[in-house]
Amino acid sequence: PVAPMAPNEFQSHLRVAMNAVADKARANKVKLPDKFYLGFDEFASALPNEAAAPLLGQELVQIEWLVNSLLDARLESVSAFRRAPLREERGKTATTTQLEPNVVELTFVSTPAAARKVINQIAGASQQFCIIRVLHVRNEKDKGPAREAGGETSAPSIPSPSPAAKPPPVAALNFIVGNEKIETTAKIEMVRFTF
Repeated sequence: PVAPMAPNEFQSHLRVAMNAVADKARANKVKLPDKFYLGFDEFASALPNEAAAPLLGQELVQIEWLVNSLLDARLESVSAFRRAPLREERGKTATTTQLEPNVVELTFVSTPAAARKVINQIAGASQQFCIIRVLHVRNEKDKGPAREAGGETSAPSIPSPSPAAKPPPVAALNFIVGNEKIETTAKIEMVRFTF
């Protein structure tokens, strides 16, 4: 729910949230963008208007939850994070609709397993209502692995071992997929209910 909040209260909540997120990112070894203000860059040094402060406080809770979900998955890095400004920030009045989306666009680099964990946490959230509108996943390796056998299609013949011969050396396993990182870009709507 939207709680009453003065502009200076919002700014102090923002500073506390930024410090908590930075500490958690260091502990989980996740690289964040330089000067990471949770998408509230303009409010790091300026106060919001009186009408927008309570709504920004509610959005701050949503974004802090989202960023903590990213950090809990132990990503490699968050390379981009942007939030769309609310109507009230620009001095416009609230609409009469019962749902208002708070839109966040983010890009992160991780293993495929960590990306799945993040997407599942967002989709299965019980405290927040999130809709993933756009999801773009790009593998760090543009091409598949090269063939090592030079195009041979027949199986090599295996000689029968003689009792005195040493066994042939075992080749190390070479995984073809699963070791690469992926870059995931998502546009997420965190829905705010206004009724």
